[in-house]
Amino acid sequence: MSSYFDNIFWVAVDLETTGLNPWQHEIIEIGAVRFSIHGLTESYQKLVRPKKKQDPKSRKVHNITNEEIDLKGQELKDALLGLLAFIGDDRLVFHNASFDLSFLLAGLKETKLPIPANYYYDSLYLSKHFFKEREKHSLSHLRALLNLDNEDEHRALSDAIATAKVFIHILRERGSEVTSRKRFTSFFRYHRRFNEFQIQIPKEMDSINKYFDQLIRQKKMIKIKTLNKETGAYENYLVIPLALMVFNQKIYAKCKIYLTDTERLFPFSDTEFFDPELGKIKF
Repeated sequence: MSSYFDNIFWVAVDLETTGLNPWQHEIIEIGAVRFSIHGLTESYQKLVRPKKKQDPKSRKVHNITNEEIDLKGQELKDALLGLLAFIGDDRLVFHNASFDLSFLLAGLKETKLPIPANYYYDSLYLSKHFFKEREKHSLSHLRALLNLDNEDEHRALSDAIATAKVFIHILRERGSEVTSRKRFTSFFRYHRRFNEFQIQIPKEMDSINKYFDQLIRQKKMIKIKTLNKETGAYENYLVIPLALMVFNQKIYAKCKIYLTDTERLFPFSDTEFFDPELGKIKF
């Protein structure tokens, strides 16, 4: 491996949250690990006390109990200050960067802390780009594929460690493409700066969230019309909304398609929603 990497350090960061929406839910745990091409060096982990009660569904994912939070939890500002001090000027790595960054951005703005200008990289995106032959690229799947330790999966520090190891794997497997400074720069043309990150949240987010919360609770079926970007044509579906999500800096409705029972993300920017009672929904 080129000595170009020898003195470069990254920090992999992962969050556990009380739900999926950064405008509604909160950070509950922060995990980070510093590493180089040669391996992991040091770590940071903090539990965070949320202002609101946890969603039972999220608690089933990460298994963080209210008792554990009461005992070890910090205020959000203190946990974020510790994270900022830990990452310093190092490059950051996330797996599905837009999810973690959206919560970090919301948290930093809420606590009036500075938004760092560190470069960040998305191991999910890079895995999809360089290993197109792989069927799946989720962190859980890559853990199994690469024989990574899956102890405490869906806890922040454990997932941050897995993210670091996935990123090291990508560097080592694509070493021939990054053996020179020029190729290294080209390899990371996908990187961005943290302080340039933005989420495309509609102005009517409060009414959107209220409407979809009701649909999800009632398991109500609606009709949608969505753009197929490959064909340029609109397609119609009957769906049951499951959640609102942030992905690639945009808002999506996660829905189950009627009859097929397949789940899919529909971008708000390219989708119209039709309520069986109210007609076309205008937020």
